[in-house]
Amino acid sequence: MRRLAPLLPVAAALLLLAVLVLPSALPAPSPRPPRVVATVPVPAMPWDVVYDPSLGELFVPSGAFLGPPFAPGTLSVISAATASVVATVTVGRWPFGVAYDQAKGLLFVSDELDGALSVVSVSNNSVVATVKVGADPRGMAYDPSRGEVFVADFGGDTVSVVSDSAPYPVVATIVVGQSPRAVAYDPSDGRLFVTDYGSNATSVISGSTDSVVATVGVGAGPWDVAYDPGRAEVFVADYLGGTLSVISASTDSLVATVPAGSGPTDVAVDPSGGRVFVSDYHGDTVSVLSDAPPFRLVYSVGAGAGPVALAYDPARGELFVADGAGSSISVLR
Repeated sequence: MRRLAPLLPVAAALLLLAVLVLPSALPAPSPRPPRVVATVPVPAMPWDVVYDPSLGELFVPSGAFLGPPFAPGTLSVISAATASVVATVTVGRWPFGVAYDQAKGLLFVSDELDGALSVVSVSNNSVVATVKVGADPRGMAYDPSRGEVFVADFGGDTVSVVSDSAPYPVVATIVVGQSPRAVAYDPSDGRLFVTDYGSNATSVISGSTDSVVATVGVGAGPWDVAYDPGRAEVFVADYLGGTLSVISASTDSLVATVPAGSGPTDVAVDPSGGRVFVSDYHGDTVSVLSDAPPFRLVYSVGAGAGPVALAYDPARGELFVADGAGSSISVLR
């Protein structure tokens, strides 16, 4: 008993310490999953969505893949505050993607069937120019440091570089992989990341030399791409592979491949919340993943029909989803 007696206070102290420590050691509860709080009707087949935080407006091209008779498409201007369409602009046929020059108040809309860009002024919501580019233009990104728009020419295996000064000439054409689909801009070093849908790769372009400086293999059918400035990572939605490829922008190398639904198409990043949103076209859902290894799935939430494109407003904490197989924009919060 003389040996056991001294141990009793120690055991009691350890038990008390465990009671005090264990609650703080438990993982913090996950934040509440976002849910659809509004649905905004737009013309059929909205295929992209861009958000302007200064105006509090969304820009949504509609009409991709509609036809024949292949009528001109539209660009809907939506107030984020009222979740309603405040203007509609007629653009070219099969409007597919949008790039926004906030400084000049210009939107560049890729009209795939016309092989052109519609240049729209946001001050009066009207088309001020039409610019011929490569074959079947789709996704785009704007480089504010150089005042240039980079356009993925899906049918030409090229990227057209367009000046944002009238008359908006094509100043360079860059050969990339097969069927380039989308472009993301890295403001830290002025590089661009282009998804080569037909090559299962991502081309890295130097904005200063307008040339490909690296090629990174990713999953099957890379669709869209987003850059995370907080972690210097590039997220690629592999539509045919059902995965999300993660590229280190520091090393231009693939660092992870994670499941992301049955048909991932677009990616949006919430750096402050450490989240990555991935639209699943076939699953009618949006997957929410952590933006750090192991990039685990946090939850999956329902959206509209065929969610195909995303835009995130960090100030309002809202995610805007283009329901590409339907006629709406879903607002998640």
